[in-house]
Amino acid sequence: YLYEDGFVVGKETEKNEYKNLHYFFIPGTMPNTFMAIFYEAFDGSYRNIPGTLYPTNAFQLLQQDIVKLTFPTAMENIEQGGSEEFSFIAPKKNVFALGKKKVEEKMKKEMEKADKIKITKDYFAIEDEIYNWNEHKISGKFGNIVVDGLDGRKIVRLPKLRVDRPNLLEALIGNLGEKK
Repeated sequence: YLYEDGFVVGKETEKNEYKNLHYFFIPGTMPNTFMAIFYEAFDGSYRNIPGTLYPTNAFQLLQQDIVKLTFPTAMENIEQGGSEEFSFIAPKKNVFALGKKKVEEKMKKEMEKADKIKITKDYFAIEDEIYNWNEHKISGKFGNIVVDGLDGRKIVRLPKLRVDRPNLLEALIGNLGEKK
């Protein structure tokens, strides 16, 4: 069940609030599709919602509500000199073959040791590689990160990442990339 500030899945009685929600998509085989959404539930465990059971636009309201609630706070933090960090892991083997409980445990461990993307008002960083907003064209959509030089030179291509809070990341990149 979707609410403006969170959601409840199945028989859960406690709401998973958007403001502190950590989630990512497992990309599907077709463009702009996903196999599952993994999220950190209110109790700290990672759970998943199979994406193959739903039409591709079924989660648009959830994604819009998350951005609507988290974007203003994140932008204010960045504009005041802070940063926002996003964990990411590159796609690897099919983790769904492990079984539901093992998959959720593995995803929690993977996200804890994941690489980081950092966004500030001056730059976008992947681990220790810094790309200044005014020197690069940066885009991030649906877990695909692209960094190009202003001359069109390809610098970084990271396709189908499992990125924590991908919709907020996309909104921040779009906003800060346009300001350059």
